[in-house]
Amino acid sequence: MSSNRRYHDSVYRKAKRAGAKVITIEPFGAEVFLFRGVSAFCDQFEKIFGVTPSPPDPRYVMGFYGAEDLGDGEGVHVICVGDEHGVDYPEDVIWHEALHCTVCVLDQFGVRFDVET
Repeated sequence: MSSNRRYHDSVYRKAKRAGAKVITIEPFGAEVFLFRGVSAFCDQFEKIFGVTPSPPDPRYVMGFYGAEDLGDGEGVHVICVGDEHGVDYPEDVIWHEALHCTVCVLDQFGVRFDVET
C-alpha cells in the first residue's frame, strides 16, 4: 500500500468491487477515482463512499470531471467517461476530463498553472 493513500483500505476494496479504478498522481499523492458510464456512476460512487453524488444527465454528456463532496468537508477527485453513446472510452473525452483534473490537482497543491507556465 502506498504511503500516499488517504482513504481506509475498505474504500479501495469497495472501489474494486464496484468496478472503479483508483490512480495516484505523483508527486502529490492525489488520488483520482475513475468510473465508466455516467449512468452507473451514482450507484458505484454511493457503494464506495456512502454518499449520493450529483452527476450530469448522461443523455447530454460523454463524461465529466468533478470533485465530489463527501459531506465532511472532504472531496474526492472523480473522472467518469460515459459509454452510453455506443463509444467505448472516447479518447477526446478522456483527454478533456484529464486536463480538468490536472488543473484542479495542481491548484489543490498550490502549483500555479496557466498559459504562461
